[in-house]
Amino acid sequence: MPNIDLLIFTSFLAINLLVGLLNIKNIKNIREYAIGTRNFSTDTIVATLIATWISTSTFLINNSRIYTDGLLYLLPSIFGNVVSWLLISDFIAPHFENFWGSLSAAEIIGEAYGNKVRILTSIVSILMSIGRIAMQFHVASLILQLFFNISNFYIDLCIAVIISYSAFGGVKSVTFTEAVQFFTYSAIIPVIGIVVWNVFSDPHIVLFSRIIKSYIGFKGLIVGIIMAMIIASTNSYINVAVVMTSLKKLH
Repeated sequence: MPNIDLLIFTSFLAINLLVGLLNIKNIKNIREYAIGTRNFSTDTIVATLIATWISTSTFLINNSRIYTDGLLYLLPSIFGNVVSWLLISDFIAPHFENFWGSLSAAEIIGEAYGNKVRILTSIVSILMSIGRIAMQFHVASLILQLFFNISNFYIDLCIAVIISYSAFGGVKSVTFTEAVQFFTYSAIIPVIGIVVWNVFSDPHIVLFSRIIKSYIGFKGLIVGIIMAMIIASTNSYINVAVVMTSLKKLH
């Protein structure tokens, strides 16, 4: 009998790889790599922002607290995020018109304070991205070993797949793969929520030792959604690191 959980997870990775590789083309310079041709639809941009915004810690911590404390735990978080996004869109973003066409925060800072500050900002951003990428991959390896007992070779292979389309595909590849991850969230999170909410009344029951044994494929869904969040964050950090390395001197 095939391993349904592993099949679900590998299918998710294969779809991400396919979408990512199909969009690795016609990149002529770092500007196209960083911002593409600016022909993304609003729906695609929104899906990408949501996929990047939702993190693994947000998913795991919020779900566990909602289950024990109820929906009241989530309301302040939702309200705060909505207010912050509205403030950014209405008051902060309009002031960036003067920097239209800049590829990174380092380039914006460089225009105001010079090349030395720009280089320092780039170095700090690259180091920060490397650290966060390493943490994401470490968590991913622990999850794959815990759930599927996968050897380090296959874990390294998965990591290489993520790095390949993120590093070579630019923003276009990252945007469309994160749109796929957004639809993964939309499909899987309600399923997980319904199962956990309806089946168990005791919040102290160990989730992964009871539900996973009772529902074929549920483990694959959980690992898929967690890996989707890890990949979404990692894609963004890799893209930032690559763009930051283009230290072109300002005139």
